[in-house]
Amino acid sequence: MKKTVLVTGAAGCVGSQLVDELLGAGFHVVAADRPGSLLPDPSPGSLDVQPVDLTDALAARSVAQGMDVVVNLAAIVDISMPFDRLAAINLHAVRYLYQGAAEGGASLFIHFSTGSLYEPAKQPIRETDPLCALNDYARTKLLSEDFVLSRDPNRGPAVNVIRPALIFGPRGRVLVSSLVTVAPLLLRFTGRGVRLRGGPRTNLVHSLDVARAVRFLIEHRQPHGEVFNVANDDPRAAGELVSMALEIGGMRLSRWSVPMPTWLMYCLRPFIDRAIIVGALNRVLAKRWDRIRTAEGLVADGVVPRFDRESLDYVTHDFVFDNSKLKALGFEYTYARLDNGWRQAIAWCCENRWIPALSQ
Repeated sequence: MKKTVLVTGAAGCVGSQLVDELLGAGFHVVAADRPGSLLPDPSPGSLDVQPVDLTDALAARSVAQGMDVVVNLAAIVDISMPFDRLAAINLHAVRYLYQGAAEGGASLFIHFSTGSLYEPAKQPIRETDPLCALNDYARTKLLSEDFVLSRDPNRGPAVNVIRPALIFGPRGRVLVSSLVTVAPLLLRFTGRGVRLRGGPRTNLVHSLDVARAVRFLIEHRQPHGEVFNVANDDPRAAGELVSMALEIGGMRLSRWSVPMPTWLMYCLRPFIDRAIIVGALNRVLAKRWDRIRTAEGLVADGVVPRFDRESLDYVTHDFVFDNSKLKALGFEYTYARLDNGWRQAIAWCCENRWIPALSQ
């Protein structure tokens, strides 16, 4: 018998790839997302599609019943939102889904949290390192972790929690994913730029590898009631990350480099880390992108340039994630190196008309 896996947030960056991964592995998948989301076409016997409002307790519990595995990817990622709006999906819906999974006899519940819960550290961050919730988004994620990890495995499904690094890849729209738009924006003014170096270090993760990590945890024996970091093997300084994205995006950078102005970000953070400032900046970027989208015939619902307040943590502090716990179980990354994954993401965005084609 095929195992049936519910994937919430199935229209998103990781969710869409996870659906493909599980179908390719022979699972029966129920893909759920909010009504109006672009979900895949159903396939009898393999894929069911469920538009569902997870803030509705009865609907959320119902969609999780009868599943062998529930993977909860649904989340609002926006630290500018107040706690109550975030908690409706990031916390309360998690409770409803777990309750439905327990009532329906599911064996495994995989919940997505965030690597942003960790305190900054100079050494690689392990799953047992201290956590902190500095904003309402982080609070909802921490509380949802506490809920699922405190459940009795004898009365409900076993639990794994995933704390990913910043995710990029096909269909990525937020945080570091929007960096794919920077080169097309700058190329409207100049084809050359200054190479940056240094700055805080972090390792990212391609959305395909996140999806593969979930499939791995479903298919293989592993400790349950556990937390797993998911991040690639290639930590980069912020300056090198930006330079790589610009170069792969088609810009010519200088041979000489200048240091990333981390000190300036520290000084400016109290002034720019405000919803009103970030909102105004993103409106300006959106207007500029609208002109490019119209001129280049890009899709209307693709990625747009935006500045996310959460990214300020990553340009002012080190966040290098230790990924050895999952790898010790036998998991291997497809995009262990950042450059390879970024090229794939750029190619997908060009092919699907999310960004202009690269100049030859």
